[in-house]
Amino acid sequence: MFVWLGVPFVVMQDHYPLFRYGMFAEPVQEAIQTEQFFVRYSNPKAGNPLPQLFDPAQIGMPGPTYRLLLRNYYYRRQSQQLLENLHRPLYRVGVRADCWELYRVMNFRDTSLVAQWQNAGL
Repeated sequence: MFVWLGVPFVVMQDHYPLFRYGMFAEPVQEAIQTEQFFVRYSNPKAGNPLPQLFDPAQIGMPGPTYRLLLRNYYYRRQSQQLLENLHRPLYRVGVRADCWELYRVMNFRDTSLVAQWQNAGL
């Protein structure tokens, strides 16, 4: 009986199974994305200084695609180009916005302004 139970541990090349199962196991941790981005726009020239949260559905863009674009442009350091690109289709549907801001939220509490774009006239 000892040979039947002990041979697998003698033949084993590393200790990985011991760390994976039993009392040596580490707790399972799920990797969660705690970084989020959002865009706000306002039109202070028209007397509407309160910023509004940009909704990608306003221009017909799916939410997951929008979140991917925000992260992608941020890490490529092209945030101002992104804000300008978001401005154009919103302008076509009749929403006038001159001030655009991209925010980054870390760990669900630390919010920082990472990019700002002012419309010089279209």
